[in-house]
Amino acid sequence: MLDGHVGPATCVVVSPEQCVIASGSEDASVILWDANRLKYIRQLAPHNGPIQAVDIHPYWVRKTMLVK
Repeated sequence: MLDGHVGPATCVVVSPEQCVIASGSEDASVILWDANRLKYIRQLAPHNGPIQAVDIHPYWVRKTMLVK
């Protein structure tokens, strides 16, 4: 189980490489997860309202995984 959001998750996407999961929530947060280990990577800056959709660009995934 992936714990991290305060409110219910509203959307989830898996990266094309299947190495990162992004989840959005009613609590206005987006959290990135390591899909292989099911571990927290980081939370993105909060938004002004509930997250309705998330998407992942392959270039961004490679950059994020290198920064870990």
